[in-house]
Amino acid sequence: MDRKMLLRIAISIFFILLIGTISWQVIITPDKSNMAITKVEAEEIAQERYQGEITDSKETQESFIITIKSDTGKYEITISSDSGEVQNIVQTMKEELVTILSEDEVKEIVLEDTTGEIKTITKSTENETDFYDAVVENDQHKVQFKVNGETGEIVDKKKEPVTTVRKETNATKRNDNKQQEIDQGTKQKDHKRPTEEKPKNIDEQEAIQIALNTVKGEVDDVDLESSNGQLYYFIEIETADDLEAEIQIHAITGEVISIEWDD
Repeated sequence: MDRKMLLRIAISIFFILLIGTISWQVIITPDKSNMAITKVEAEEIAQERYQGEITDSKETQESFIITIKSDTGKYEITISSDSGEVQNIVQTMKEELVTILSEDEVKEIVLEDTTGEIKTITKSTENETDFYDAVVENDQHKVQFKVNGETGEIVDKKKEPVTTVRKETNATKRNDNKQQEIDQGTKQKDHKRPTEEKPKNIDEQEAIQIALNTVKGEVDDVDLESSNGQLYYFIEIETADDLEAEIQIHAITGEVISIEWDD
């Protein structure tokens, strides 16, 4: 075999290998540009994980960082821009659970300040804060109260004299005064007497449904635990991308207290 023939064979083998390599890169190796997700798709993935409002979206070289605000706080969700995989979840702010006073508790507060009969009590909201407006009236005065529904503080109080004077006999006045003393004593006893009606706890299935409405996935474990005399459900949920969330739910109100994530 002469040298020319060997050279032709070598060149042919080189071209065959070159064509094979190019074909492998084109057919087998995925095109990352086709796999990349958009910012809108990243936001949709984040909202599938959390029920809340998107407050910020940032794009880095390799990922999207989506900020979501929910009832339990603010969360930063890092999503791969190539695959759409959730890489990390960080809670950046936790919402404190605010307890609103009941009407009975507000009645006790105003009657400790002024004796008389509660004529009206209404609830209102100003600047995201709940208030109670109560009117207490006795023989001498009518007093209008404004009470902070979260702290129980009397933020405003207006007193005005009662203008209507009743003409009564001495016997009628004595009877009314005696009846008022009896009524006042009964009220004081009623206010000191603890309520006998126990709040109704949500059951396990209701707690699970609340948890699944918050985080989508499969329930791994459910525990009912007590802290400072109050019951809470701790529910573990495993998501489709192998992350695990532990959700704490108030056993009476059904409020989502906290969410913790484990990789």
